[in-house]
Amino acid sequence: MIWNEGEKLKYLEEWCKQDCFDDWEGEPLVKIEWIGNPGWHVQINLSETKLEKKEFNDLRCDQSDSDWIICKVSNGLFEGIGDLNRLDEILDAFITWAERNKNEI
Repeated sequence: MIWNEGEKLKYLEEWCKQDCFDDWEGEPLVKIEWIGNPGWHVQINLSETKLEKKEFNDLRCDQSDSDWIICKVSNGLFEGIGDLNRLDEILDAFITWAERNKNEI
């Protein structure tokens, strides 16, 4: 499925409302930051969510200083970092993984 940027953010909103436990407390669930590399850093806290124990195949592409992305899941955290043009791809990696696992949750 192809998602536009607004749909990706809406997906994250809905995922937070539906797939996370109602009594969420603690660290922020979703964090999207601009980092000084320059690039993007996305963290999605999976602790106490239905995706917490699902397997994620790491994504790594390191072509150059201005063409790179890394997405992984470890210690209950989805983490994606990438160059200036990779925010969309980072969100795609999370959404594709979450969608693939939604019927198994």
